[in-house]
Amino acid sequence: MYVLFPVFKFFMDKYPKIFFVVSACVYVITAYSGISFKVPLWENLIIKGCEFILGMYFGRYFKRFPSKCMYVSFPVLVYFIVSKSALNINVALKITMASVAFFVSCSFFEELLKKYKLRILDFLSSVSYEVLLVHHFIILDMGSWLSKWYVNKYMILLMFLYQFIVIIIVAFLVKLLTKYVLKLIKKIAVREKTEK
Repeated sequence: MYVLFPVFKFFMDKYPKIFFVVSACVYVITAYSGISFKVPLWENLIIKGCEFILGMYFGRYFKRFPSKCMYVSFPVLVYFIVSKSALNINVALKITMASVAFFVSCSFFEELLKKYKLRILDFLSSVSYEVLLVHHFIILDMGSWLSKWYVNKYMILLMFLYQFIVIIIVAFLVKLLTKYVLKLIKKIAVREKTEK
């Protein structure tokens, strides 16, 4: 997806409304076409690409959501967490709806969290790029063997938390490794420069 980011950005800059409508149509057609892609819908690259584009639009046009959005997003999020009855809709749409509701709901706590200046948030911010790099691989790798534990919503939430912790640990290790490699490269460059 990150390789396609410049392409997505080009169309988003050039034709923002048309590109959004086209990506939404592609999402719906892929989700409801009934075509077997040999992978679950939540792992389908076309679906993931459309969700990626949606995230780009959120980043570009929705720096702050209207307060009214909270009255929709939070109940939707609570419903997905506590409700025993499943919505009879496409599974890809369920995941997208829950993800958007989670994102919008969390955005309203931003100002509150800033006041407390929590160190954990500083730490998470410091490894956010590394999280971006590793989270897909960990989710896909762990998801298959953790699936036997997905017996109810509470276990799914617990497994989500478990994967989140693993992602943070791996991201932190990647950050440390990157710093070490860069330091090593710098030492080698300085040594070669002094030898000349």
